[in-house]
Amino acid sequence: MQYLVIMGVLIAVAVILIVVIIVALLRGKQEDQGEYEEDEEGEEHEEEEAGEAEQAPRRKRKPIPPQGEHTTDEGPSVIGQAINHQSKEGQEAEEEADRVPGKKLWKVVLENLGNWQKSTFVFYENIGIGRGNSFPQFEKFMTIKDDSRVSKMHCAIIEKDKKLYLKDMGSRNGTYLNGKRITQPVLLQRDDIIGVGETEIEVQSMMREKD
Repeated sequence: MQYLVIMGVLIAVAVILIVVIIVALLRGKQEDQGEYEEDEEGEEHEEEEAGEAEQAPRRKRKPIPPQGEHTTDEGPSVIGQAINHQSKEGQEAEEEADRVPGKKLWKVVLENLGNWQKSTFVFYENIGIGRGNSFPQFEKFMTIKDDSRVSKMHCAIIEKDKKLYLKDMGSRNGTYLNGKRITQPVLLQRDDIIGVGETEIEVQSMMREKD
């Protein structure tokens, strides 16, 4: 009889322990699930904030002007040996470093109308234009890398008698000035359009030191 009582007590204790364990497991699972949902909600909130942060600068981005219009802000210069647009003090320092006694400096600003990039050149006698990087006969060189119809040494801007001329350098596809192909050096003026391959370059500014 005592044996049966002891067995009954042990079975009851075992059942109680099993119930307690099951309840504890269920509560732990619910808590874990709640924490996961909170984290996921927090991640969604962070993603929304990140999305807003990414969209913010896009709203401030200036639209690319249509063909035929010109921007007033000077973009970065990334072509050849052009001087990057920088502070007035920096430009004056570079001009002073390039200065040669007895000669007058030219400052020319050219803009690639295909990608709206401006380049400023400070020189005495010439600027080369082409798909190459530089040639020893040119003081400065404007490199056009994204146009396969441009020759490595395509054309040049050359100083003569205090004026600037555009000269074709034996290019494969020819050099154009304001839509007309040139066969000999032609006087270059402000607002002229130089055509090389599929690229058009506008002469935005031409300045020379005073005598």
